[in-house]
Formats: sequence, structure tokens, C-alpha cells
Amino acid sequence: MLSKKYSTSLFGHIALIQKVLAAMRTKKSGAIINVSFIAGCEASVASGFYASSKAASS
Repeated sequence: MLSKKYSTSLFGHIALIQKVLAAMRTKKSGAIINVSFIAGCEASVASGFYASSKAASS
């Protein structure tokens, strides 16, 4: 279960961008805006898993 959540958090946005790019190329327009969280830089004691996945995907 933990590895599935980590994989989704780490690779989910990449998979989504790859799907959207096909439509953007067809329309020849569009923009992708990635929003990051401070958790990747400032982890608290209980958020190591979440913070590491955010830092890896930044």
C-alpha cells in the first residue's frame, strides 16, 4: 500500500502531463503549470514519506 501511494505521488503528475500533451500538440496550444509544495524542502517529523516524494518530483 505504501509503495503504491509513493509511486502515485512521485509519478502521477508525469503520467498526467504525458496524457495531456497529446491533446495540446493536436490543438497546438496550451500550458502546463506545476505547483510544488514546501513539504519537499521543509519536512516535519511525521511527513518523511510525503516530503521525499514531493522533493523527488520537483
